[in-house]
Order: sequence, then C-alpha cells, then structure tokens
Amino acid sequence: MILYPSVAFADEYPGYRPPPVEISGDAEGPRFRQQAELSVPNLLYLLEHPGGEGAFTHLAVDVMSTYFAAHHDREFEVALRIDGAAFDTRLFHKWYHRHQFLIPLPSLRRDRLRITLTAEATTQDRSAGEAPVFELSLLLVSKQRIWARCEQTAIWVFSTARSGSTWLAVDILCADGRARPVDEPGTGRMFAPLQWDAERFYETGSREFYIESGFPFETGEKSRHPDLLPVFERAFGVLNKENQILSRHNFAFYHQALRDVAIGHVLNEWGILGYSRLVYKMPNDSHCADFIMRAFPQSHMVFMMRDGRDVMRSRFSPFASPDLANASDKQLRRYAIFFYSHFWNFQVDIIAAAFDAHPHERRILVKYEDLRTHPDHYIAKIYDHLGMSATDEEIAGLADQTRLENLPASERGPEKPRQSGLVGGFYSVFDEEEIALMNAIMGQNLLRYGYEL
Repeated sequence: MILYPSVAFADEYPGYRPPPVEISGDAEGPRFRQQAELSVPNLLYLLEHPGGEGAFTHLAVDVMSTYFAAHHDREFEVALRIDGAAFDTRLFHKWYHRHQFLIPLPSLRRDRLRITLTAEATTQDRSAGEAPVFELSLLLVSKQRIWARCEQTAIWVFSTARSGSTWLAVDILCADGRARPVDEPGTGRMFAPLQWDAERFYETGSREFYIESGFPFETGEKSRHPDLLPVFERAFGVLNKENQILSRHNFAFYHQALRDVAIGHVLNEWGILGYSRLVYKMPNDSHCADFIMRAFPQSHMVFMMRDGRDVMRSRFSPFASPDLANASDKQLRRYAIFFYSHFWNFQVDIIAAAFDAHPHERRILVKYEDLRTHPDHYIAKIYDHLGMSATDEEIAGLADQTRLENLPASERGPEKPRQSGLVGGFYSVFDEEEIALMNAIMGQNLLRYGYEL
C-alpha cells in the first residue's frame, strides 16, 4: 500500500511518492473486520519536505464502512494504538460511516512503528450479526491547511431559537449533499456561559423596557446606570483582571481554544473528506456569536432574523413548552413573555455586534419573512452571496421542495419542530396587554429590523 498526498489538503508533488507501508489484517486487501496492523516507516523528514512550511504535518488513517448505512441497529467503536499505546477511538453507526485518525508526524520518528486498528461492537449494539468490513487508506495532510479550509468553507447561521434556522441551515444550505451540518453543537454555551444571579429574575415589572447587551457592557468599556440590572448577561470578568480566561493577557489564547474546539469537533464528527463546506446551525449558541466570528474571520456569517413576537408564539407552542401552551395563569404568561423577550434582545444584540464587525463580503442578513414570501428570490440571493452554484430551475425546485406547506403533514404542526410558519401568528395567541409587553421590551430591536409595532 502506498501513501499519497491528500489532493484536498496538501500540495501535490509530481513524481514524489512517500515510502510504502506494510499492512496485514483479517480481511483481504486494505480492509479488516476486527483488526488490522500497519508497519509505518519514519516519516519525520516529511515535515521539511520541499514545498513550503507545513507541507505535511500528519498521517491520516482513513477508515470507512458502508455497512452502517443499511444496518442502523449496529454500532462499532474503532480504536487506534501506536506501538501498543492507546491513541484515539471513533464511533461508527448509522450517521457516521467514515473517520480519519490524524497522527502527528513527530510520533512517527522511529525506524518502524506498529499502528493497530481494532473494531468492537459497543454495549449499545445488541445484534449478533456478522462484523462489518472496514476499508483502509492513508493520506498525508497538513493541519494548517485543514484548519484554513474548514474556516474558509464554514457558514455560521446565527439566530434566536424558533426562527427557522433548521429550514435555512439544513434544508437549504445542505441541500446539494456537498455540505455537512453541525447542528447546535453547544460551542457557544461552552465558551460564553451565562450569569445566573437570582436577583436578575426578581421584580420583573421594574424592567419592562429594552436593556442593551453586549461585550462592551460586560467588560466595563460601556457603563449602565448602577441600579439597572440586565436580565441576561455573560459571565466574564473585566479584561484587566488577572487570572481570567478572558483577559487581555489570554484574549488570543481564548479565541484559539474556541477555534480548535470548533474544528476539532467537526473532524471528530465528519472527518476531512467527502464534503466541501460546513454549515453551523447556532440558535442556542448565538450569545457567543461575537467570540466565534472573531475566531473565524474568514468564515461566512448568516444572521437570520425573525419577528420576536412570532418567535414568542413558537415558544408558547406544545413543542417548545407544553406548560406554556396550556397556561391560563396570567402571571406565568407575563413572566415567560418578560423572560423570553429579554433573552431575544440579548441574543439579537450580540449577533448584531458580531455581524457589524464581520467583513462585509462574508456576511448576509436573511429575514424569515422574506424567505417565506419570496423563497426563490432569497434562496438565489443567499446562494449567490455564499458562492454556491445552482440553476434557476434548481433554485425553484429547492424552494418548492422545502416550502413548509409542501412538507409531509406528519412533519409539521404545533407539537413538531416545524409548525405553522405564519407571519404575524402571534396576534392569535396573545392578548393586547401581552403584545404591549413584548413591544415595550423588544420594540427597539423590532423597529431596527423593519417590524411594525
């Protein structure tokens, strides 16, 4: 078996062939069922191979099995060991059929190393069927190029929850099969924790107005009236305080850590092959939008906006909250409206700040209402901005296929993630007093984005 440079992530060197790798396993050819063993020569010299700094940094062991696409009840774990020492593991099941193990070339500095791959059914796998066949291939890759490629092809879709992000991110942006979705990964909640102080949720009637949120207030760059306590705020210390993970001393480190986690997570989920872009769907991570986009300046950012009062209507649906959907207690309803109205503002302010700071050519604002009323026009506009190619006929077909009314009846309704999609549907759910409370809190942002009060 011969190693070849990865055509996707490393420069090609005409006539250059790395040394052969010996392989043995329990299946014929470069494949195995339960175990395979590779004998790998010293590859450290490839770090300095002509072609520029970082030409190669890692040996990628590619493991693939088509078996799991047809056997959704099976689940296997493949482990890789180097000279007997545990290195890493990957999970194979109905969603994940292909993984790569990235081995740093400095790990391959001895004359010969033994790389062992073993596959075992997990405790979740209750089948006694035949073990799947795993196919093997090897690539030389550059971590710098992989990271840069992931950043440049990533599309970050930020919105508040219940704003149609699944429709845009999954149905529309991943429609051609060349993208991989990263659906609510939790990155934002890891890197932008919330401040949970009891007094923030006390005496809700005293803050029935807009309170601006964002990084300048959290770091002391801007100040509020000392008696004005925002309902939602992120748990960051001031930039000049020592030992804080988010301080001037650690600011770059913090963003590099965020970047490494976000990309490392993708590689663990989807590997490095078989797709040309990533689509991050971030409705519940959007309070970290400013940090994420600072860490990914070369990525595309999509700001998906929806009328906050229709977002509230969806918050009161049986799918989002059976308790609120059936609540007759006026005080509970007012408190929930207060809570979610301030949370909507909190997220919108942070997304807007990230959007304003991001390069103009790599950002686009999309309104849910525009997509609902003129899907062909706005899908074409989004595709054009993101450099995604599609004919007018393909755009029209995609608009028709993903229109809410054309989805199977079993996939939409009050108790489903996809509901009515009504523009202005909040009028049928809330009374005048409740709508007035929403307008009082969200009104400034609603007007800013063209919604009438």
